[in-house]
Amino acid sequence: MKDLIWISHGYDEWFHCLIQSIPNLKVAKDNGIDFHGITFPCDASPKMIDIFNRATKKLGWENRPILYLPHNEMRYIPRDEIVWRPSKDESLPEWLVPWLNSLYPETIDINMGESIFLSRNGYKRDNPEIERIVRHCGLGVVNLSDWDVEDQVSIIRNAKHIVGLHGSGLANLIFARPNTKVLEIIPDKEHRMYLFARLAWAAGCYYCREELY
Repeated sequence: MKDLIWISHGYDEWFHCLIQSIPNLKVAKDNGIDFHGITFPCDASPKMIDIFNRATKKLGWENRPILYLPHNEMRYIPRDEIVWRPSKDESLPEWLVPWLNSLYPETIDINMGESIFLSRNGYKRDNPEIERIVRHCGLGVVNLSDWDVEDQVSIIRNAKHIVGLHGSGLANLIFARPNTKVLEIIPDKEHRMYLFARLAWAAGCYYCREELY
């Protein structure tokens, strides 16, 4: 049995939490790795803590002691690191989407409309002009940070058309229904990677993008 396992990444981005940190727990379980304790960043967001708690419970590890540390201190402690991560060109594994969705059974129903725009109001890459246009087109504007993670999952599952600027809100596409239509708006060359396209494709969504540069 390992003394301590270190869950890397996920402390600053919901995207990395969903496709690396939380799946690493399942990878450890599937490979017969057991351990006495888990490190987890104490400055993680509430939604990251929520999905971490759900994952450890599902895997039967809810009683393992958790060592909460600032993420800048986690690198200095002895640990066994799980380093599974898909490469930039690798498709996400088939088990990832159904397993993450199984952490959020459909116990609530919050519907913000079939066509929604994921607002970045108050965050980097916010674009008030685009938000004004989508409101005029009749899309419901949703700021996911106003909702807890279970509500966010329900909002995404109930949408049939999702538009969003490149940003962490689009990481929730992994909870979208198959055949949901997704439009990602790319604001500049720095963010032209296909991170969220891979999530949309893995979830069975139709994906397209509009590049503004």
